[in-house]
Amino acid sequence: MNSLLNNVLKIIELNNQGNKRYLNGVTLFSLKDLSSTQKHFSIGEWILLKTLNGETLISFCSPYSEKGFFIQLVSNFPVSSHFSEGDILAFITNSIDKSVRRRELLIDDFPCCRLVYGGFDLLPGLVIDGYENHILININSTGLDLYRKEIINQFKSLFPQKNILYRENHTYRKREGLPQYDQDEIKEGLIATENDLSVCIDPMISQKNGYYYDHRLNRLNFIRLLKKFNFSSGLDLFSYVGPWGLGMLKNGFNKVDFVDQGNMKPSIEKSLNKNSLNNAGDIYRDDVFKFLQKSVSCRYDVVCCDPPAFAKSLKQKSEALKGYRKLIKNIVPLLNDKSLLVFASCTKYVSYSELDQLVKHFLNFQKLSFQLLFNGIQDYDHPIKSLDDDNNYIKCLIYYIEKDNNELSGKDS
Repeated sequence: MNSLLNNVLKIIELNNQGNKRYLNGVTLFSLKDLSSTQKHFSIGEWILLKTLNGETLISFCSPYSEKGFFIQLVSNFPVSSHFSEGDILAFITNSIDKSVRRRELLIDDFPCCRLVYGGFDLLPGLVIDGYENHILININSTGLDLYRKEIINQFKSLFPQKNILYRENHTYRKREGLPQYDQDEIKEGLIATENDLSVCIDPMISQKNGYYYDHRLNRLNFIRLLKKFNFSSGLDLFSYVGPWGLGMLKNGFNKVDFVDQGNMKPSIEKSLNKNSLNNAGDIYRDDVFKFLQKSVSCRYDVVCCDPPAFAKSLKQKSEALKGYRKLIKNIVPLLNDKSLLVFASCTKYVSYSELDQLVKHFLNFQKLSFQLLFNGIQDYDHPIKSLDDDNNYIKCLIYYIEKDNNELSGKDS
C-alpha cells in the first residue's frame, strides 16, 4: 500500500466565530472562521475541521474558487482524529453505495432517478443521474474531483450494462477553479422511465440538461387524479421534453398542446412514438407568455404550468411573483367550465404559501369555485431534511376549478 494513504489528515481548528456558524448549520467556512494560522492548502485537500467541543469533521478545501478560499464541510458526524488519506476513498465509496441503495428502496423506476444528490448524500458537488441506457456523472467540487476515476469505476461496477459518462457544467467547474475536460458524447440521446412512460431526450438536449426527475412523484399523483375525471384536452406549458403532457395522453386524452421556447419537437415526437401516442400532440416552439396571449379563444380541460426558476437570487423575488401572477391571469381564461390546473414552481425564494396565495387571490377575484386537491414537493431522490431545508425548492399545486356554479367555496380553500 502506498505509504501516503496512511497520512493522517491535517486538523484545522474553528475559532469562536467559525464554531458559532457551524452550530447554526453553515457548511462553508473561510479563513476568518479558523484559529489556525495556516493559509496554504492544495486544491481539493481533505482535512479535519475541529470544533470547540473537540469533534473532528471531514472536510475539503477549495483554495481557488471564485468565491475565494473556503472549506467545505462534508459531514457533521465526528470521525477519529486519526482519519487518514486512505480512509477518504472508503468514505466516498460507502456514501455512494448508501445513496444508491436508498434510491433502490424508495424509487419505483430505479435506476431512472437522481442516484446521488450532493451534500445530502455526504458528497458535496457530486450529482449523478440514471437513465435506461446511461448513468451521467457531474462533479463540481474540488474534493470529489480528485477521485474521478474511482467514482466512475464504482458506477461501472454497480451498473455494468449501462454507459457511464461524464456530463459536467463547465461554468460551475470554472467557479471552483477546476480543470475543464472534454465531455463524453451522448450519441443516441437519453431515455428516462417515469410512471410507466418512456421519456426521450434528444442528444442536443441531453448534452446540456438531461432530465428533471424532481416532479416525478407530483406527476404520479396528477395521473391518479386524472383517472377520476373524464377530461380529454390538455395544455403543457414550459413543457421541456413533455412529461406532464405525455402523462395526459397516456391516460386517455385526445389532444395535448406542448409549448416551450426551446426546440423540444425532436424529443417529444420520439416519446410520442415510443409510447404509441402518435398524432395526439401538437408541439409549439414559442414564448409561453406570447402563446397564451395568442390563444385566448382556446379552451382546455387541464393546464399544466411548470416554468423554470423565475429568480436566481432573493433580489429577484418580486419579479418572480409578478411572473407567476401574469401566468395565472392568462391561464385561467383558457380553462373549460370544469377543469384542473397544475401550477408548479422551482423558485426556492418563493414560498409555498406565497404561490398558493397568489393563485387563490386571482381565483377568488374571478368569483370562481375551486378546491386545492393536491400539494407536493420533490421526489425522494431529491431528499430534504425538513420543510425549511434550502434544498426544498419544488412546489406543486393542483386545483379543481369550476366556472359555472358555486358548489365549491374558494374562500374555504
